[in-house]
Amino acid sequence: MLAAVILGVLGAADEDIIRDYVLTDAYMEEFIDRWNKDPTTAEVHQNLPEYQLKAAPESMALFLSAVKQEYGSMAGWLQAQGTDGNLVKSLEKGTAGLIIQRR
Repeated sequence: MLAAVILGVLGAADEDIIRDYVLTDAYMEEFIDRWNKDPTTAEVHQNLPEYQLKAAPESMALFLSAVKQEYGSMAGWLQAQGTDGNLVKSLEKGTAGLIIQRR
């Protein structure tokens, strides 16, 4: 999710963000096993709906769509979450010269 937010702020295409997110799914079972073995996190994860324990493309597409509908952009979403306005500027400045290829 963090990568999706950063990629969104930097202007990556939704399709690229979704494709990147789906790569996580191959590791979800390992993450869940590790979380379930940790007494400080096991209870929280046991109560989550199954769809939150997978990195399905539909989940990210829904998140990105909701962000655009309600906040206009990922930067708008970050601001609504109480993020310091300098964060977006810092991300953009730190990536000067980075080209995000759109497919």
